[in-house]
Amino acid sequence: MKMRTLCIASLVLLAGCGNGGDRAGELFRKGNAYYEKGQYAEAKGAYEEILALGIRNGNVYYNLGNTYFKQQQVGRAILAYERALRLMPRDPDIRANLAIAGLRTIDQIKKPEPWIGQAMLRSVTVNEATAATSAFFGVVSVLALIFFLASAPQIRKWTIRIGMVAGSLFLIGLVLTGSKIYDQASRAEAVLLIPVSEVRSGPGATYETLFTLHEGTLVHLVETRSGWIRVEIPDGENGWIEQKALETI
Repeated sequence: MKMRTLCIASLVLLAGCGNGGDRAGELFRKGNAYYEKGQYAEAKGAYEEILALGIRNGNVYYNLGNTYFKQQQVGRAILAYERALRLMPRDPDIRANLAIAGLRTIDQIKKPEPWIGQAMLRSVTVNEATAATSAFFGVVSVLALIFFLASAPQIRKWTIRIGMVAGSLFLIGLVLTGSKIYDQASRAEAVLLIPVSEVRSGPGATYETLFTLHEGTLVHLVETRSGWIRVEIPDGENGWIEQKALETI
């Protein structure tokens, strides 16, 4: 599994100015160097320190996932890859590594293919959708200013035409951004991190065991109660599992 090198400046920007950015860049270089030497535990520690600085970067999660995979921690590898994919949804390497890690899981539960609209929605991030919408709003604002300031009929005519297109794109962007935020909020998923988890009929160890799930399985979160979470898997089966057995993406 190949590692990602990253422009250190991007880490600096994500961490803000000052020592945080310098520290993130230093840790990223150290993590990559450790990985190249086969020192996967040390590399993992370096990448986790970057995340502890408050940085959320797809390349960092991707590299972190590789270190977990090399240490046979499939559940945590899948968790890191899933987090990377949320930040970089069109990245082919993340998808490839996620598929490879998935082959190491015991529960070979096939995820349903998203319908085309959902797939398109999940191919962009909230930041990308927001940036595009803001850009179209800026274009509409400039065109409106030109329209009111221009005296030539021809210029005003063209600003109306272009403005209608830009305005339509702005409205589409608003819908896309809102839908993306809703999809992200409703898409509560987690990955199982312990070897075996018993899924029970109720929120407690005294309830009947319905079935078992294993490390690396992706589940949808339904509700939480007293340290237990009701989860659902793609085939529709659901039940309660201890909260400590999983971690939210």
